Amino acid sequence: MKKILLFSSLAVLVISFSSSCKKATTNNPVSVTNSMSATINSIAWTAGTVTGTTNSGTLFISGINSGSGTGISMEMPSSTTAGTYTISNSSVNYVIGYSSSTSSSIMTAGTLVVSSNANNTISGTFNGTLTDPVSMGTSTVSNGTYTVKYQ
Repeated sequence: MKKILLFSSLAVLVISFSSSCKKATTNNPVSVTNSMSATINSIAWTAGTVTGTTNSGTLFISGINSGSGTGISMEMPSSTTAGTYTISNSSVNYVIGYSSSTSSSIMTAGTLVVSSNANNTISGTFNGTLTDPVSMGTSTVSNGTYTVKYQ
């Protein structure tokens, strides 16, 4: 009799446990491929490596083209929301720079568009005029795009 009672209790326990369990569902996050590209003085430029990090409320994005040794860097508040931001000589919060092995330039007139900034992923476009502060030479940036998963 004890065996029947034990078996019945065990069967009830197993049935109760298995009916209360739900199949685990996995939420597959969308994979983000970091990318950055632009046209600089009518020449296509694409970053082979793109990174994004935050520090003290500032988001730093860097794209490097190892073939040419050139890079584009962006700086903005990490809390930046979707919108269009004007870049000028006096911009403090929104800065875009370009560097090569021989010079560095900063965007002195242009536009930064943030299409989305959610779940540590930011994307958008940029364009404008880069100025070398030493030579005062300028370069035109058009068709700039970026998508970056940052930490």
